[in-house]
Amino acid sequence: MIPEDTHIARLPEIMRIIAEGGGLDTALRIAKEFGGGHIYIPKLDDFIREIRDDRIRREVEAGATVSAVARRYLITERQVYRILTGEASAQETLPLS
Repeated sequence: MIPEDTHIARLPEIMRIIAEGGGLDTALRIAKEFGGGHIYIPKLDDFIREIRDDRIRREVEAGATVSAVARRYLITERQVYRILTGEASAQETLPLS
């Protein structure tokens, strides 16, 4: 049997990147489902920010100080207060104009 690495090396670049990260079977399933088409892969910035904000709220509720939380997440104390009051998420979704 031919080693999987030999097959992965022969894939087109984008599929090789997927196979190296998730395995050859994953790359083949993606190719079967979306092959020949164009897919948009969104950035996860908003999702990651929501997770961070939830963690910040839980840490403060558990007794961590705003100052300590701000240092841990490399944000300002003002940003922590905005997250705690819900002001941050509202500001981030409003259009600028």
